[in-house]
Amino acid sequence: MAIEDQWGSRIHYENEKSALGGFPPITRYHATDCAGLKSEFSTTNGWDIARQIKLTKRLCEILDDARPIGLVVGGRIADMKKYLGNLPDCPKESLYDLCFRMSLLFIVATMRDNFKDAVAEVTIDQSKKFGQVARNGFAVMKADEDVPYLKDCFTELHVRDSKTCLRLQAADFMAYEAMRQLEVLRQGKDTVRKSMGAIIGTDIPLQIAQFNDQNFADFTRMVENKKAGRPTGEGIASGLGLPITSGHRLAHLP
Repeated sequence: MAIEDQWGSRIHYENEKSALGGFPPITRYHATDCAGLKSEFSTTNGWDIARQIKLTKRLCEILDDARPIGLVVGGRIADMKKYLGNLPDCPKESLYDLCFRMSLLFIVATMRDNFKDAVAEVTIDQSKKFGQVARNGFAVMKADEDVPYLKDCFTELHVRDSKTCLRLQAADFMAYEAMRQLEVLRQGKDTVRKSMGAIIGTDIPLQIAQFNDQNFADFTRMVENKKAGRPTGEGIASGLGLPITSGHRLAHLP
């Protein structure tokens, strides 16, 4: 895989550079730590803003060479808690579950539009807290008779350690940049962050979806419909808040 080969080479280069300066190596690329110069990317470990920017630029180039399709789904825990705070595993686990399942649906739609006869494996980062949530969600959706084409699109789900699974590190990078871009949009701005612009500036398709207040209100309505024996989707009309980034243009779709 092109991304993994080049990504691994860059991490190896950074660790050789750290070794020459007498600093410890990084075990993996972690977007939040790198951006914040913390943990393995701290200044005491030989990192600074200039080095962080240089690495980020190189990772953007690697993504550009591979031309992946990016699909990111997120939401704010505080927003979900307002409506679904009474759920026993709310808010983090439930929000993770919703985002994971919606991501699978987006992947299916993308495959049907661009790779009609393809099948895919799903890889997730190992996590004691969220790993089982993802496994359960994957099994439920594979068995869902209302969405039969899911069975044809996905083969199996793999749980991997992001320290050794480089594709997960690349996914972490794209997800981090997408979530940062959503923060900009929530502030009422339509500007594109430099690193985001570097990722999508060469026509890498990237869709970023976020659950909004109306979505969470509708989820509450769906739970109430089910309890009352009504059709689950009765009275539900909202879609995801879906800003799609393409090139240097940001368009808001209903």
